[in-house]
Amino acid sequence: MDEVGQKLRAARIAKGYTLDDLQKITKIQKRYLIAIEEGNFDALPGNFYVRAFIKQYADSVGLDGSKLLQQYEDALPSLTPREKVHQENQQPISREQKNTSHSWWVRNRRYMPQIIIIALVVIVIGGIWIIAAKRNHTEQAAIPQTSSVKISSSSASKSTSSVSHSSSSSSSSQSPQLDVKQTSVNGGMQTFTITNAPQNNNQITLSALPNASSWTSVSVGGRVVYQGVITATAPQTINIPNGVKQVIVKSGNAPKTTVKINNKDVNINNGVSTTVRTLTFDYK
Repeated sequence: MDEVGQKLRAARIAKGYTLDDLQKITKIQKRYLIAIEEGNFDALPGNFYVRAFIKQYADSVGLDGSKLLQQYEDALPSLTPREKVHQENQQPISREQKNTSHSWWVRNRRYMPQIIIIALVVIVIGGIWIIAAKRNHTEQAAIPQTSSVKISSSSASKSTSSVSHSSSSSSSSQSPQLDVKQTSVNGGMQTFTITNAPQNNNQITLSALPNASSWTSVSVGGRVVYQGVITATAPQTINIPNGVKQVIVKSGNAPKTTVKINNKDVNINNGVSTTVRTLTFDYK
């Protein structure tokens, strides 16, 4: 049993949970919980799930899952290069950077009165220019154009008929609204059907609730196009190529994950409570 597993097992026993209890709480299969406690990470479905399961286990027994993953980073299966770059981009601002910003403010704050005065002058000048432009436009509009004063009744009738026809054509040519419906649920497997999607420029956007994160992978047309950690401040938008009929999303923290199809919110938690899920979106 490795050190990560020992720490998790000790926290579980301290909570008074059996493996069966923890299986009900986390919705993680008992055999995977045993594998985590024994450090047998090869028994898990893949490296993507190792971190997701460990974090969920730790949070459920009163430990800080994020800190535990950082503490035992070297003992866990390696992240892909893309995941490492993504995590590095999410590092908080260092104390040195904060001090640099503060020093800039201290050095330049004495110029703030002059800056405020200049801004006010620009606003006043802009206001005067806008008023003058509106007045000039009003004066020009008041001058009748002799060449367009006379309009025959037949021309007016044709114009009215043309407008009416254009309006009816416009309303009849409006495309139906995009619709996303959940069509099946089987444990952590969910299937959604997308209808009335446009022919091109389709997107899927993944994010997380505030103060949450989720290990996520996206497959488009059978090919993995993204693997990484998403947060509320670091969402991920995937462009769907024309003609693609299926998109598969794997989430390590689905209850905290949000999904949008072409900016349309999709409810992925309707009657489903499992933490790790596979979401299949079929375009019809």
